[in-house]
Amino acid sequence: MEVRYSNHSVYKTEYHVVFVTKFRRKVLNPGFGKYTKEAIKGAIECFQDIELVEMNVQVNHVHVVLIVPPKYSIATVVRKIKSE
Repeated sequence: MEVRYSNHSVYKTEYHVVFVTKFRRKVLNPGFGKYTKEAIKGAIECFQDIELVEMNVQVNHVHVVLIVPPKYSIATVVRKIKSE
């Protein structure tokens, strides 16, 4: 992970976010996985500085690794992703 620069700060933030299905039900099939990946990428495009490092879709959860600059709250980013 590398150090990144913005106007008034230097940061090295990498977040590992896990989205889980209700009751850990195994409902995420491969077709839905493609839709999930496109939805997350679309939600991240709203924020210009956020970088998607890695994403993995399992049958009952989704792992996402994001680099988020300090000007955005991680709660705001996750809320936007979950609303898509």
